[in-house]
Amino acid sequence: MTEVASLIKEHHHLPEIPTETEVQQKGVSLGEMQVKLLAKIEELTLHMIAAEDRSARLERQNQEVRDRFDQIERQNRELARRMAVLETIERE
Repeated sequence: MTEVASLIKEHHHLPEIPTETEVQQKGVSLGEMQVKLLAKIEELTLHMIAAEDRSARLERQNQEVRDRFDQIERQNRELARRMAVLETIERE
């Protein structure tokens, strides 16, 4: 996708799609344009699927990290409780 973004930034239009000026000056074959636009729709669909997959994977990883964090917090609280008990015993 970054490749497409850089091409758009450089040429100010989608790759394989004529510019507005070209269309105004030369016209456009509707059949040819439909084929190109369908190809772009397919590309966008594939990018969207990949983005959804990545998002789902990151959400799972995030949940795993949160679960691990919660586990470590519980262990820390338990250790703090045990240390308090030991300190109480030492004072006696």
